[in-house]
Amino acid sequence: MKKNRSAVSIGFAASMLFAAISQAADNGNKAGASFFQENPKQDAPALELQRLRNEGVAKYESGLALDEALQEFRRAFEMSGQAADAFNVALVHFKKNDVAGTRKWLSQALQKDANFPNAH
Repeated sequence: MKKNRSAVSIGFAASMLFAAISQAADNGNKAGASFFQENPKQDAPALELQRLRNEGVAKYESGLALDEALQEFRRAFEMSGQAADAFNVALVHFKKNDVAGTRKWLSQALQKDANFPNAH
């Protein structure tokens, strides 16, 4: 019986990822935290804001580092005060099943921009 090469390589990649997560957990690290490279802080405020947003998105989308994503998005909101950054914080709370946190940050987004899409 001939094995599908892509199925074998996906299985191998999944087993390697599982081993890395297990090792990180065994070392006392938060699972997933070691998978993300911290990019250097930027001196220019606009670049720093973009860095925080990008790192927040990467950590949120991975699902491995929601607490870290929350920190990045909160820092972005502190810098910008924009509805979009408050909405990103709300999304992380939503993904963590935190209804109170989600409502609080959706309200923040609407306070900053009453017409902000998706916050209603």
